[in-house]
Amino acid sequence: MTSQCRYRRGIGMSLYFHGAGFTGTGERDTIKATAKLHKYPDGTVEVLASNGEIGQGLRTTFPKIVANELNIPLEKVFYNHPDTARVPDSGPTVASRSLMTVGELLRHAAVKLRSDWKEGEDQVVTEHYKQPDFMIDFDMATFSGDAYPTYAWGVNAIEVELDTYTGLVKILGAYGNFDVGTPIDWNIVMGQMEGGFLQGIGYASIEQIGYDKTGRIRNRSFSDYLIPTAMDVPNMQCLLHVEKYPYGPYGAKGAGELPLVGAAGAYVEAMEQALGNVELHHAPFTAEDAIAELGKEAE
Repeated sequence: MTSQCRYRRGIGMSLYFHGAGFTGTGERDTIKATAKLHKYPDGTVEVLASNGEIGQGLRTTFPKIVANELNIPLEKVFYNHPDTARVPDSGPTVASRSLMTVGELLRHAAVKLRSDWKEGEDQVVTEHYKQPDFMIDFDMATFSGDAYPTYAWGVNAIEVELDTYTGLVKILGAYGNFDVGTPIDWNIVMGQMEGGFLQGIGYASIEQIGYDKTGRIRNRSFSDYLIPTAMDVPNMQCLLHVEKYPYGPYGAKGAGELPLVGAAGAYVEAMEQALGNVELHHAPFTAEDAIAELGKEAE
């Protein structure tokens, strides 16, 4: 029996994972990442890599790894925005790989530099990617082998309250537990988890792209393409569960994409329950979609 109350509630959960690093043997055969450290005579160390800072905190985490291995103050290590005329090819800033793969290259480079440190001299140390011995080459013909070096994991739960008069949804709670291996910087990782989770909720609920018969997008600005803010999800709680990856720096794995992945499944499942245990099969599931589904009850 479908509830006749104006407000209906539902809760949904998703359990999921996301590959970390490039697929199969991509890191070894295609990317072939290289990273460098340049020690100046005054003892400062520059990180040289091609990975861009796009909000994920590489200009903090890369120097933290290097400073830790060199046993020098963090302010002695710096990472400028990459200049392709100066830096080696460390591979693209994609695929949840920068910290896990390039960060580990920098850690190895720092170990080498520490063992050969010469006071007052200019030194450059280079490190090249080597595929871990455990990996089984992925065969596209048979879909066998290791598709990724490792995986990050997540569990999301979302509680919703649906206003059946308007189709609008209030998110009562959004809960996430994430395994991205060892967090190199706790605040940065939690910011990624919270921001990515909120982005996923937006994708699941309100980020509907409108277009005309020619395919031209009609809502081309943030005034009419809505994205969620902290005001839309006032009760968000994120936790970290750490399972170390031995070939990432101190056990770190890819983090950037993971928190986005599971939100849609949890949200749509919550809407299924709120609408009377119906089956829904698309995202975003908007207020208009909710009204259309409610209209089926009245038929």
